[in-house]
Amino acid sequence: IGYSLAEQVIENKFDYYVLELSSFQLDDIEHFQPWIAVLLNITPDHLDRYNYSLDDYARAKLRLALGTFHNADHRLQLVREVNEVEYINDSKATNVEAAWYALDGVKRPIVWIAGGTDKGNDYAPLQPLAQQ
Repeated sequence: IGYSLAEQVIENKFDYYVLELSSFQLDDIEHFQPWIAVLLNITPDHLDRYNYSLDDYARAKLRLALGTFHNADHRLQLVREVNEVEYINDSKATNVEAAWYALDGVKRPIVWIAGGTDKGNDYAPLQPLAQQ
């Protein structure tokens, strides 16, 4: 429907192109890296293509976003790996909740080095995660 993207790119008339792509159009694409991508919705549509699983359908729609996602600096940022030890900078975790989600998201053994100024927070929610 509409104009052929291939023809538009060959004609080179525009600096930017806006595409609306469905999950099944993206299923077999491996090297598509848009400058900006927007996920508009995830609703139980087209489930017949995804084993009638909303999770599979959501994964298909999220695949593009996850493949092009760049984390913010200082937010669970890999700094370096030395002798199979990863050093991760999460200095943006400046409150208990942010630290909790960061620690909860790591599913392997870690040594957590925390610092900063005490803001009078209740650190008790972090204790179970720090003891694992």
